[in-house]
Amino acid sequence: MKKRIFIIFQFIITTTAFALDSTMVVSGGIARTLALGGSPTNPFLLDQTDVLINPAFLKEYSNSIFLELGNDFNNGSAYRANNQSFGASFNIGSLTLGCIIGMREGPMFAENSIGYQSGGSFLACDYMKAALDSYLQSLSVWQTTEPTIPFQIIGAMKFSNATAGISLYFSHWGRNDQGAGSVSAEKTCSVSLEQYGIKGGVLLPLSHKITGDFSGCLRLNRATADYHNTMPQAPLLSSSFSSNGYEMALSTRFLFNISPTLIVIPYVRGEYFKYHPELSYSPIIYLSVPYPNEYWKKKVEFGCGALHHFSKGLVSGGISFQYISLTNDATTKNGNLPQLTHYSRSFLNFPTFQAGVEYALTPWLTGRTGFFKRLTCQTTHTDPPPPLNPTESSTTVELPFIPAYGLSAQEQTLSLGLGISLGNVSINTYVAEQVIGSGTYLLSGIQQSIFGIVSLSYKL
Repeated sequence: MKKRIFIIFQFIITTTAFALDSTMVVSGGIARTLALGGSPTNPFLLDQTDVLINPAFLKEYSNSIFLELGNDFNNGSAYRANNQSFGASFNIGSLTLGCIIGMREGPMFAENSIGYQSGGSFLACDYMKAALDSYLQSLSVWQTTEPTIPFQIIGAMKFSNATAGISLYFSHWGRNDQGAGSVSAEKTCSVSLEQYGIKGGVLLPLSHKITGDFSGCLRLNRATADYHNTMPQAPLLSSSFSSNGYEMALSTRFLFNISPTLIVIPYVRGEYFKYHPELSYSPIIYLSVPYPNEYWKKKVEFGCGALHHFSKGLVSGGISFQYISLTNDATTKNGNLPQLTHYSRSFLNFPTFQAGVEYALTPWLTGRTGFFKRLTCQTTHTDPPPPLNPTESSTTVELPFIPAYGLSAQEQTLSLGLGISLGNVSINTYVAEQVIGSGTYLLSGIQQSIFGIVSLSYKL
């Protein structure tokens, strides 16, 4: 009997080892970048998530399927699977084509917004939906929802030594009510949110040891609303809201191959976003519709780090500087006259430390740990109309993560993760410091302490 058990056990081990030795899977995703010190992006790593910034990387991760299973525990034990997305890529000759469904990008989504996290006068600075909601509230119309099913089509091709890529992005939400839903009888309201974007990028060898990673993004974010009331005695007969937000980003990263195992990675990135809603209403004497504000967001960051590979894993780390500026020129009514208040808030993040270690514990199991910490100086300036005097305040804060993956910066300094590779399947998980300290629900009884992210990959 013992001999039979030994033979069966030996067969299982041998079969499993053979399967693991033939692994072809790409290991990566948001769970990996977070576990290795991301926020959640990490410019000092090479990962499949690089495709989201530079579509030329799709060529490096061809013939694969990628899934982000989402996260966010809220309201006790209730689970909302936010941040879910699906991606796939495949080769057609020298061309690699792919798509990503569900990846929420840009200022239509709260988790991408510094202004939304700051609140107050800065809520709508880079969360465009909030400006439309404010307008609709003045009409007693329901708030909007965010665009659904963001969709990207990606293509990448190798030209000689260089690789070029392009990505087209689209998302939409709309609602039309006629005497029902968000409006009462004899009223109509039509609302829409749309995004149209294009990304381009190139991976260009500058020498036998240096590769340039250059990319850019241009996106139009559009919000519209039209309201009509056919009742002749109504104070407001018609009104419209239209806003076009122009979003631009440029990113440059250099990969210096110092040795076969060591890469030094400096990078610089800039982003700009601006919009100014336009209003019209009839009759013109109606005073309840607010004046439109003008909003800006500017962001500059740069840093330098290194990526070192060794026989069973890697070590990465770096230091960076980041400056973010939010501006709101708010026009309010003083009687029938407009008056302007200038609000500005800046965030200076320096230094920001990111570090991560990835180590192969077995041929099929990889352990990860990471560290992320930053020091932020926040300055708020208000310049009201005369005769009021300008005010300014500064404080040291810890910003939440953008996109928000469930925890604040204070709650996630250290992180752990696992990578499991079985055949052509890769499962990558991430768990934050809060869970390590308090334990899961079964251990601590705290319903909201569970937090984790799972990324899946399958090599075709």
